[in-house]
Amino acid sequence: MRSSTFIVAGVVLAAATAAVTGAALLRADGPAQALPAEAGDLSTAATVEVRDASGRAVLSGALAAAAADSDGDVERKAPLAATDGSAASGEAEVEVSKSKSGAAEQELEVDVKGLAASTAYTIHVDGRAAGSFTTDASGEAEVELSSAGKR
Repeated sequence: MRSSTFIVAGVVLAAATAAVTGAALLRADGPAQALPAEAGDLSTAATVEVRDASGRAVLSGALAAAAADSDGDVERKAPLAATDGSAASGEAEVEVSKSKSGAAEQELEVDVKGLAASTAYTIHVDGRAAGSFTTDASGEAEVELSSAGKR
């Protein structure tokens, strides 16, 4: 009986460790989600919003204007502020670059904190859906969307 208790405890511990490790990989080091073509040209985008399941914007920010660097790459950022006066916040970053083949590659990274825990949200750029994510148990999330698809 005692050995079966240890086996069950070991299985529970292993499952919990795998769940925590998996969550960390999805947050910071996971593969990029595919950025849909409907997101449009991110180099000219003006606003980024995080919306809840009812479609209400909970975070919003304006992308700073930026000139292209010598390689033609563009990087722009937007602080995301809560629309309801809460302490939720975040940041969105847009990167547009040319691949070796000359095709434009776009990335959108969004980091949020202070949102409702374990809740699904969508990301919108200039009113167009660009992706989705679910916050962790602390109300935080990191998501990367890329036109190059999953990496």
